[in-house]
Amino acid sequence: MRTILLCFLLLLPGASVAVAADEIPNEMRGFWVAKKSTCNILKSRGPGSLRADERWLKLTATDVLGSTQGRFFGELPIDSLSFLSTRLSVAIQTFSDNHLMSELALTRDDRLVERIIQARGVATYLRC
Repeated sequence: MRTILLCFLLLLPGASVAVAADEIPNEMRGFWVAKKSTCNILKSRGPGSLRADERWLKLTATDVLGSTQGRFFGELPIDSLSFLSTRLSVAIQTFSDNHLMSELALTRDDRLVERIIQARGVATYLRC
């Protein structure tokens, strides 16, 4: 009986880790904007008042809304291919015509960097 209880207790912490990996980390959730003026519009009038050229994201537990639309795919390891100051990194599958895979990386200076995986261009966002 003790052995069964011990096995159960050892597996319990691992179960919570697996659940956390199925969602965008809390530190990354919320509104992100390319410019401070976009944040001011979001706060005062909402996303419906933004122009098409104003880049913004809203990250929830599983979804990415805004300039890029997508769904959480999984956490990415931080390795030599990551941005130098990356703290957290996740992959999302976009809802674009090509269903591209993108990386969202949270840097140590609290910026969110978006890049299409296997591409060179990036977009940077500030927390709103």
